[in-house]
Amino acid sequence: MKLYVGVRTELDRRVLVTSSKGEFADYPLSTERNGHPGSFGWGSGGGKAAWILAVASLSDHLAGGLREMGLCRRFEETLIAALPVNFWVLSEGDVAAAIERLAAETG
Repeated sequence: MKLYVGVRTELDRRVLVTSSKGEFADYPLSTERNGHPGSFGWGSGGGKAAWILAVASLSDHLAGGLREMGLCRRFEETLIAALPVNFWVLSEGDVAAAIERLAAETG
């Protein structure tokens, strides 16, 4: 199972993608391959950096198949904005459930 792990220190904010069962090597979630260079942010004061995290995490989860920017905005507002400031973990199941819930709300 894929896990998204966010850590914030005084100097940096990082998001690592890891496997709970060792299916793949850990890798940093990238902002650049999604066309949104910059750093990640989360929590209620995430601003543009929270949008970047929403796009990057959804693109990674959907294997680049992200097409609906409205989904990103709702994902940012409901899930990314609620993440704790210093440390958090989201499973791929958490991301999938959020996508499903948001799709049901609009459909």
